[in-house]
Amino acid sequence: TQPPTPTPTTMPTPKPTANVDMISQIVNEGRKSKDPFFLRYSQEAGDRDDCSTQVFSFYSIKGDKNPLLGSEHETCESYYLTLLKHQKSFMKQGGAVQSTVPRDIAKGIDPVPDNWQSTTQFGDMVIWMENPKYDSDKRLITKRDDAAWHIGLCSGNGQMIDRGQWEENNPNGYEEGLFVRGLDTIKSSYKLIMIIKPSDEARLTPDEIYEYLQNQTK
Repeated sequence: TQPPTPTPTTMPTPKPTANVDMISQIVNEGRKSKDPFFLRYSQEAGDRDDCSTQVFSFYSIKGDKNPLLGSEHETCESYYLTLLKHQKSFMKQGGAVQSTVPRDIAKGIDPVPDNWQSTTQFGDMVIWMENPKYDSDKRLITKRDDAAWHIGLCSGNGQMIDRGQWEENNPNGYEEGLFVRGLDTIKSSYKLIMIIKPSDEARLTPDEIYEYLQNQTK
């Protein structure tokens, strides 16, 4: 009697490792299909539709390792002030903070390097402020009625994942929503203020962002 032929074990197809091109594709496809998540933009706090709440939502994937925990109201201004206040403990955990503000640098925060656009890594966060103003000690004046801020999540290739309004340097004209676009396409009146570089443990990965975006598609 011939022994029974063993049934071959079906192995699951390995999940492809996500990369920035896959992230760009899912964002572009979401916009083409007019998926509301990829097109909506507002400044209503808490609805995850503006830049600061979107970045917080991205990093909420990391749970209690979210480097933005402890900031108030999930605003760009709060991220800047929180990281400024707690930068020593942030650095002890393996993170880094870089600033363009003269007073920050004088107090020991690393300056933003000249080639910052090419040295950002996936998961870094970049904060800008429109027409920043400084006091006599070269501190950034943050409490202003006319202050406008912006934050983007770097994708490590001179680009960022950005929920915002896009007009300048955009061949398609004015748009709003979620984009993958160059760090050099932000409106020129916005000046770089801070780069937040999370620790390896806290840093988002392309796989995490790709899965997050897949879960948003309708």
